[in-house]
Amino acid sequence: MKVFASLKRGVPPEKILEDLVPVLKQIVPQALDRFGTSILQYSTPNKADFLGFVPLKEQIAKSLNIENPGRIIIGNGGMSVISWLVKLLQSFRPGSTEIAVEAATYDRFLQLCAALGYQVAGVHFGDEGGINTDHLEKVLLNSDVGLFYQNGHDQNPTGKRQILENVKAGAEICRKNNCLYLFDAPYRELHMERHETYLLPLDEEPFSECCIFAGSFTKTIAPGLHCGYIVVPEWMLPLINPRVACEQLNPVYFTQGIIAEAMIQEIYQDLTRRIRRDYVTPRALTFNIATADFLSGANWTPLEGGYFGYIQFPGMDGPGAMIAETRSLGLEIDSGRGSIAPDCHDHILRLGEPFRFPVVTNEPEIIMKAIGVMAKAWKEVRS
Repeated sequence: MKVFASLKRGVPPEKILEDLVPVLKQIVPQALDRFGTSILQYSTPNKADFLGFVPLKEQIAKSLNIENPGRIIIGNGGMSVISWLVKLLQSFRPGSTEIAVEAATYDRFLQLCAALGYQVAGVHFGDEGGINTDHLEKVLLNSDVGLFYQNGHDQNPTGKRQILENVKAGAEICRKNNCLYLFDAPYRELHMERHETYLLPLDEEPFSECCIFAGSFTKTIAPGLHCGYIVVPEWMLPLINPRVACEQLNPVYFTQGIIAEAMIQEIYQDLTRRIRRDYVTPRALTFNIATADFLSGANWTPLEGGYFGYIQFPGMDGPGAMIAETRSLGLEIDSGRGSIAPDCHDHILRLGEPFRFPVVTNEPEIIMKAIGVMAKAWKEVRS
């Protein structure tokens, strides 16, 4: 049967990118008029160097309520800056051999930890609103963890939304245990219209001491722009700056200038509002309604934003039969097992076999059909 949808990876709907083309046609010449050769040259004193394009740093700082834009380091993609940050972990926490993550987390980050030789310690989810903070404290007390990585706001892959109080509690536990806290928030602005998101108080303790905040324009504008950033504590700057120069001699200033121009003119803010209204809200509502209607007995978290859902099906012996059955019905899906921390399989699988549901379209009929196919396949393969 012809495939009508693929849920293997999360990608922006093509319509979002089509709508972006005329916006970029407007912004690019305006960015060149404003910034001139500073977005074309290797570097420009006081404007652009290996730490990023200063006008964009200033706009990011304004959006996050950060007093010092110098704490921001911009690179060529969110995962890129996170990658070289983890490579430099020994500079900040010498002797660390482990990295803590949520029980189910961003699979690319798990792959990064494995590639760099770090053991992974999983932290259980709480009943609602984030992690089990008691379990985080236990993990940090009983292991040599130098960094806790959390995928923030609307979590990848589960869709769980952390409440601010839970995040603050986690940051305080990290501070007490001399552990860095990496809060990765690529979906911060991609929430349903009726929900407000929160800003971390990055200039206040404990965040100012131990928190590294990561953000990205990949989801809010376009993957092809390759622009992400981190906000680091001030004490870290003398340690990190010389090493960043070895990791990225020249970030893509042209891209950073385009984004800065969009933020200065508030075109960026209009774009994110439109994405929330036309894409995030309808797809989350459709997912929630369809899953509640078709998948009685499955375990899932109602979406409030982000790009991911996570559906767990009890009564299955592994993912293979489900993947094959949905493929025969025209739907490609992927197991959620690759997102699970190695020591948390029992914690996650007790609720059923997990499958990722990246919401790659806002078309209700496609989302409804995909969930209907999953329901039919589950009925066929459950043991």
